[in-house]
Amino acid sequence: PDDANERFLASETDIFSTTGSFVVHPPLGKYLIGVGMWLFGPDSSFGWRFSAALFGTACVLVLFLLAKTLTGSVVFATVASFLMAIDGLGIVMSRVSLLDIFLTFFVLLAVWFAVLDRQRHLDRLAARVVARERD
Repeated sequence: PDDANERFLASETDIFSTTGSFVVHPPLGKYLIGVGMWLFGPDSSFGWRFSAALFGTACVLVLFLLAKTLTGSVVFATVASFLMAIDGLGIVMSRVSLLDIFLTFFVLLAVWFAVLDRQRHLDRLAARVVARERD
């Protein structure tokens, strides 16, 4: 809407309207940014950036877990997460209030869960093969 800033400053919570809108992004990332704004106030640039910094830091941890799961090596996992921690783009995306870092976090998390699922599936399959060979 044209008067979005005034409505926000007036704490208007009635966001539903009778007309459709063109929403470009799903709301989860915006809600996560909103949590920081709620905690530290809407006028605080730290509040806008808090959630992005938190999720950017969490990306390093999830990448460590993914690399450890894939390679089985703490050294390789540490190197991978260190490289992400010092990557310029990763640092910038963790410092600004954009939605890219949230996407990065959830994609890394999804890939890690997929790898865990495949490994557990293979373990179950191997256990079944061994059990059948014993019979």
